[in-house]
Amino acid sequence: MLEIRNLSVAYPDGTPALQNLSISLGTREVLGIIGESGSGKSTLALAIMRLLPPDANVKGEIIYNGKDILGLSKSELERVRGTEIAMIFQDALSAFDPLMRVGPQIVEKAVTNKTLGYKEARARAIDLMRGLGVTNPEARFDAYPHELSGGLRQRAFIAMGLFQKPKIIILDEPTSALDVITQAQLIQTIRGLKEGGLSMIFITHDIALASTICDRVAVLYAGKMMEYGSVHQVIRRPIHPYTQGLIESTPTLTSVRRGLKAMKGYLPNLKSLPGGCRFHPRCPFATDICRSVDPELAELSDGRLVACHMAADSK
Repeated sequence: MLEIRNLSVAYPDGTPALQNLSISLGTREVLGIIGESGSGKSTLALAIMRLLPPDANVKGEIIYNGKDILGLSKSELERVRGTEIAMIFQDALSAFDPLMRVGPQIVEKAVTNKTLGYKEARARAIDLMRGLGVTNPEARFDAYPHELSGGLRQRAFIAMGLFQKPKIIILDEPTSALDVITQAQLIQTIRGLKEGGLSMIFITHDIALASTICDRVAVLYAGKMMEYGSVHQVIRRPIHPYTQGLIESTPTLTSVRRGLKAMKGYLPNLKSLPGGCRFHPRCPFATDICRSVDPELAELSDGRLVACHMAADSK
């Protein structure tokens, strides 16, 4: 359905945000993109939506329905963006115009393009909000964004993304600002969307959350993919030391009992990446080859991809 081939992104100031990323999204699949802040997760989403700065240096291909999104004309892009591929941003409050009521923002594109009359669009938006668990959707339709709770705003924003009936939805950290109960409700909503036939890219730093929602997972570190495979492979049986570190530092009932193990160090400065493997300054297993040679992604016997000399040696 969506195939990303050798995607590299550098920002206008020279910051290399993504390096030779190749992943794919299938029909009715949830693809997780995980990693720390600054790993390139949101850059990937913005590249797919063609929302990067116009002077960003973007190389590679993003193929959807046989066409490269990066090469679409403005009119072709408008037909895809929001209609075929929609994005739910991290902060639903800032995503809404605070001076407009919620409902008119949900239906604005359809009404402006005259694909629906306002009355029909309003009825459809209210039904959609109700289906997403928005209580009293008629009143919420006419409310201002600040009058809704975080969970209701997020659902209303999802309704906006779904209104044009897209085939793919990109969710960028959709639960980060929500309490635990609202997160659980939103997870159920996401599962329902998948059962309804939608494909999703789920961007998160929350390993536990990804394990409950996603089918496959790509782990990014400083703009490079470190591990890629099924949820069972990557999260339940991680091989890359970075993936292992993320999981060991994630709070769960088991990890709290045994004690969390924090990963040492920080993400490197993307403008001055270390030589060799970019993770080696933080890796407890680093050897001389890790400090001098950047490992390529290698396919292991179980089909997953891993960029690690240690994993390559164990194939």
